[in-house]
Amino acid sequence: NYIRIILGSCNWQLDINVNHNQTSKIETSSIQTNLLRFIYMSSSTTLETYPTKFNYDSFINCDYLLLSNLCHLSTPIDASINANELTTKIGNILNDHGSILIPCSSIGLIFYMFEFLTNYFEQINLLNIHMYFISPISNATLSISNAMSEWVTEQRQIASFSGTPPFKHNELIKSKCLITISSDRLDDTETLINFEQPSIIFTGHLSLRFGPIVQLIEKMKTSSSNSIIFIDNQYSYIDALKPYQPINMKCYYLPIDTRLNFSQINILLNDKIRPKNLILHENYLNDINNNDKINILSYRKYDNIKLPSIKRYFINGQLNIKTDIKPKLILSSNLAIASIHGHLDMCDYIYDINELDNNNLKQNNFITYGKIDIDKFLINLSKSGVFGLDIKYLNEYDNDLNDNEQSNRTIEINYNQGIAKIIIRSKQTDIECNDPLLMTKIRDALLMDNIGTL
Repeated sequence: NYIRIILGSCNWQLDINVNHNQTSKIETSSIQTNLLRFIYMSSSTTLETYPTKFNYDSFINCDYLLLSNLCHLSTPIDASINANELTTKIGNILNDHGSILIPCSSIGLIFYMFEFLTNYFEQINLLNIHMYFISPISNATLSISNAMSEWVTEQRQIASFSGTPPFKHNELIKSKCLITISSDRLDDTETLINFEQPSIIFTGHLSLRFGPIVQLIEKMKTSSSNSIIFIDNQYSYIDALKPYQPINMKCYYLPIDTRLNFSQINILLNDKIRPKNLILHENYLNDINNNDKINILSYRKYDNIKLPSIKRYFINGQLNIKTDIKPKLILSSNLAIASIHGHLDMCDYIYDINELDNNNLKQNNFITYGKIDIDKFLINLSKSGVFGLDIKYLNEYDNDLNDNEQSNRTIEINYNQGIAKIIIRSKQTDIECNDPLLMTKIRDALLMDNIGTL
């Protein structure tokens, strides 16, 4: 049987009513409604690993679809194949009197591994195998797991409502086949010595750089009977193991990832969901099939993207004029015109005209945002009379940029032998200038048709 590994997840649907006066109603076609449908699709799967099946009916023909958290294995692997191979490997290692270390951070995956392996041990008559769950929250998560009925499959919900624990680890703890260690640091002189051999140990961190797993690898790596099995693909197992070389323990990479892969999502996008606008990270671009009927918008870290507007044919407005404002009516046979002097507030197609007061007359302070277009900035500087600029790139490393962007990450612009200096970084722009007039010119050039304001 396939291993069920997820406790719960959800996708989000945001319905934006462009006509405040009409009742919100979700329909299958956005053309016949005043609702803009914005869908955020997170970790999803077509397998029955959630309380309810993946239902994308309300996503069909949505206006915007934000896509994230896809399976990023270079070659998609059937998780059930790796699950079966995992049990075979574990059985062989335990028969060889070796212990197994499994780096894992997903509580749902750990819970189901307890039951999956217990059932497997019963089938092959491999009894009294000890499993250890080492985490600062191990006791707490096991204690509250019986109250998670809304996040588990229907079969477990029925068991929970009937008073039966939905998970099998309660029996394992009573029989002392499952042992929890809540400390986040292990005492080499006590706890490690008391480990039963052979055994299976679940702990973290996945990077193998901190947490109890550091001490465990150092203790277990000397024996070729022991093994470490990577079932999570979040980190490169090769890079994770580099600090521990040389290592005698066996290493296996059997990723179990049930999230939608690119092959599955391409079928859903083109044949089922068919969103008008698809929003995704630039790393996904090469794996998403192009479709003339789907407008694809990509982004990268720190980007601000402007979503294309969607036309609506049933937009009505509501105008409210305060009684203190007396319109001057100019009447004719078929026309009435009013001259109004006031402050206009607009939200969700409701327009309120209020009397002007001191607060209304104050100029709003704008907040700037977005990336600087260097070419536009230099053109605007020349328009402002700032010529003869010395431009150079600085070799400052930025952890937030990839290798292709490092060469263009920081730019220094000098004017008139240092009278003014402008340093443009990925997240910050510094202007050094003692001349107020020149400072104003540089500021105006920076804001002119270059970056956005709120």
